[in-house]
Amino acid sequence: INIETSGRYTYGFKSEIAEVRRIFGRMGVKVNLALPTCTVKELKKAPAAELNIVTRNIRWAQKMKKKFGNDYF
Repeated sequence: INIETSGRYTYGFKSEIAEVRRIFGRMGVKVNLALPTCTVKELKKAPAAELNIVTRNIRWAQKMKKKFGNDYF
């Protein structure tokens, strides 16, 4: 999955993302990247995800659906 997040510069953000990755990992779901904190290298792999989880801006997920077929929630 790709996850759109918020709070890039908030206190504890890195630990929150690590916890999200851990929880999804325990369910057998790999977090491909977390936007907007991902690297360019990670961003290039965005189409590999089967699902985009959107929290704010749905346009990027709609464009990925159209171009690559990634579902979004």
